[in-house]
Amino acid sequence: MLGQHPDLYGFPELVLFTGETLEETLRAQPNEAREVYDFHHAGLKRAVAELEFGSQSDATIRLAQEWIDERATRTGAEIFDSLLNRIAPRRGVEKSPDTARDLHSLIRVARHYPRARFIHLTRSPDTAIRSIARHLGRMYMAGRENAHTALAASTWASMHENICAFQSVLPATALLRLRGEDLLSSPRPHCVELARWLGLRADDDAIDGMLHPENSVYANLGPKSARGGNDWLFLSDPTLHRLSTDPSQVIQFDSWLLPGELRERVSLLATHFGYL
Repeated sequence: MLGQHPDLYGFPELVLFTGETLEETLRAQPNEAREVYDFHHAGLKRAVAELEFGSQSDATIRLAQEWIDERATRTGAEIFDSLLNRIAPRRGVEKSPDTARDLHSLIRVARHYPRARFIHLTRSPDTAIRSIARHLGRMYMAGRENAHTALAASTWASMHENICAFQSVLPATALLRLRGEDLLSSPRPHCVELARWLGLRADDDAIDGMLHPENSVYANLGPKSARGGNDWLFLSDPTLHRLSTDPSQVIQFDSWLLPGELRERVSLLATHFGYL
């Protein structure tokens, strides 16, 4: 949605800041299946193909891979700067979830981009944890989604704890927290709020653009040689889905059967974000 504002450019998930160099960032995780790795890191190849070579096709993806390989020892910031130069004067929007998996990665972003603005988008743990568990089942552990609720809850809690710790070292005006349920139940006024907070125009044309994320050049699964680079469900159906339920829904923790300490961590965050 942000990336469809006329003064912004929404990148796919680039995953550029989880290591100091591109080579370190792109290193496969232990026991990570090749298809999972490829889907996860397709965003950078798609962005390079689009911005450096003019389109996203199997041919330009091959050129993009060569471009990336030639820059393996460069920092993520150097790569991102190259892409930002291509979209200037628009400002870049980058949303790789992996950046929040480690506090050092978040601090790395702020060190390289001291004028950056950060949006902390939250979601009720009741739905977020179930979604993460389904994702784990689809991408890594098919058929065992229910067995990994605790892992999903730990992932959810750790990422939000990292973001909260990160917020404590930022200027007060650098981070805005927004509940996803509020945004999706009333998208237009929240898009106006976001645009104004970012110092952007908030006229009807600009806000109308934000309500159509499906118009992004990355709002699809991508060419055969670079499938992915974003949330699978979004890529499969990228239109805006308004929330029809009450955003102040009550969370039922008992159904999760979480261990005591983990349950307490989730409860504390849910209270802090206004879900309890």
